[in-house]
Amino acid sequence: MNSSRRTFMVGAFATTVYASLWNIDSAKAKITVGSKKEDKDLLLKMVRTLYPHDRFPEDPYIRTTDDVIKKGNASSEKAVMLQDGIEQLKAANFSKMN
Repeated sequence: MNSSRRTFMVGAFATTVYASLWNIDSAKAKITVGSKKEDKDLLLKMVRTLYPHDRFPEDPYIRTTDDVIKKGNASSEKAVMLQDGIEQLKAANFSKMN
């Protein structure tokens, strides 16, 4: 077999990539709940429903929703609870309720 420097470099690079993939610890993977637009909109609607003030601008509700998402993602356990809550709101068709 005739090996060139290029073949050697490509092989070495591929080996490095494969080796680095084995070192990925999926238990440390960060899951961010509520990052989808539809989830955030659903949570925003929930916050508006919980705190109905017709004269309030949208900004306090957006900040509160962002805070709910941030605190919900503070730990894996809270992220699971937040995701479960979002799924329950979706199952109840909360976004279509008046």
